[in-house]
Amino acid sequence: RTCSRRLLGRSRCTRRCARWGWPTGHCLGSATCRSSWGTATASCPSVIPSRRCSITGIVASFPKAFSTTSRCAGFLAEAFRNFLALLGWSIGEDREIFTLEEMAAAFDVTRVNPNPARFDPKKAEAINGVWLRRLPTDELARRMVPFLQSAGVLPPSPSADELKVLRAAAPLVQERMSVLEEAIDMLGFLFTDDNVLSPDSDALTAIQAPEARAAVAATRDALAELPDWTADSIEAALRSALVEGLGLKPKHAFGPVRLAVTGRRVSPPLFESLALLGRERTLARLDTALALAR
Repeated sequence: RTCSRRLLGRSRCTRRCARWGWPTGHCLGSATCRSSWGTATASCPSVIPSRRCSITGIVASFPKAFSTTSRCAGFLAEAFRNFLALLGWSIGEDREIFTLEEMAAAFDVTRVNPNPARFDPKKAEAINGVWLRRLPTDELARRMVPFLQSAGVLPPSPSADELKVLRAAAPLVQERMSVLEEAIDMLGFLFTDDNVLSPDSDALTAIQAPEARAAVAATRDALAELPDWTADSIEAALRSALVEGLGLKPKHAFGPVRLAVTGRRVSPPLFESLALLGRERTLARLDTALALAR
């Protein structure tokens, strides 16, 4: 718990931390940075005790507003290293995304910014989202597994069928995710039982509206005899039944169906979600929604 005198004197470190608006304390020094992130930094102004994320194993020190296990658990290590490097250094040419190897090759001490940096969680999430979209979909699916397991969405030993569904679903959410933990809400409906609506939920209240219930009933009828269970055929059948048949606008036509099947107002693309869920489970959820909405 002493400052690295080679980097910053104790009193200077305390003054800097106070000026940044963080609690005063001691700089953890370059050795901690090297062991945690795989790189040494010119100075490490962290003043919050280190925390190890229970899922990723990443060791880091964050401002208190950002320092919770669930938040750090959604970040890729390579993305967070990228973000931390930008707090006090620039690779130049208005470039923000780079690997550790690219940073090492381009590092120039003259680009180190002597001014205090501002820790911006939203920017960290944006950079993490870019790195998530860079991952191959199978790798993205693999990295989502521990988070789905921690939330009880997947069992400790997922079956081959569950992993197959997850790999198929990964491309549907890859463009929508900022952190890995978002997979819990986005994909949880694929791995839960067929009762996704609770009697006191806002989703059920929305489905009880006459227009919404009619849309769910028409969806049930349109999908029951659908010969080809694919996203394209599902979309064609629902547009014919709801938009053309009932004269509903797409927002009012498909919103109740999304609620009935996923229990959420926001989900991966609807038609692809129904295709992944399967005919039997989709019809079972529509039946449950109609029964509860009476």
